[in-house]
Amino acid sequence: MINAQSLAVQHGLEGRPLPVDYALQTEVDALRASLDSMHVAVADIIACRTEG
Repeated sequence: MINAQSLAVQHGLEGRPLPVDYALQTEVDALRASLDSMHVAVADIIACRTEG
């Protein structure tokens, strides 16, 4: 199991604005790069949103 945090959440927690060219593809590219760096060729993706 891999728990990935979105760039939008990461930037928010760090108090940084999102890049001007931020889009869904930005998140896709970041997740792909993370999985590639761990040599994960195939993955089932499950999204979870929690509110507190």
